[in-house]
Amino acid sequence: MRTSLAAVNVWAFPKAVGVLAVAIAVVFALLLALPLPRDFFREWGSVTGPVAWILCSLVAGRVLGLSAGRVLGATVLSGVAAAVVGVTLDHSAGLVGGLAVFGVVVAAAARRSPVGVAP
Repeated sequence: MRTSLAAVNVWAFPKAVGVLAVAIAVVFALLLALPLPRDFFREWGSVTGPVAWILCSLVAGRVLGLSAGRVLGATVLSGVAAAVVGVTLDHSAGLVGGLAVFGVVVAAAARRSPVGVAP
């Protein structure tokens, strides 16, 4: 079976990953700046993490000009990947894996139609 990267917009991948990473960094900084109890993330991390991921994905989709369906697909697939890798290996590895999956989904979808991330 032959595979090809022809269906992937290679310029969209770093843009998508970069925009999502910046959004996550901003949310992370804001959460750290809040006067939250010391064990807040231990107790509420399983809720705040996915909510933050969804919000950051929506922001990234808006900045990149993606359709709602494309953002939904990228958010769900990358969120599931981040959760599985995060639980299996490490939280940081899950973050990197989720960013990579988000970028791949956006880059693959960007090549198929003129709507989306332009090179």
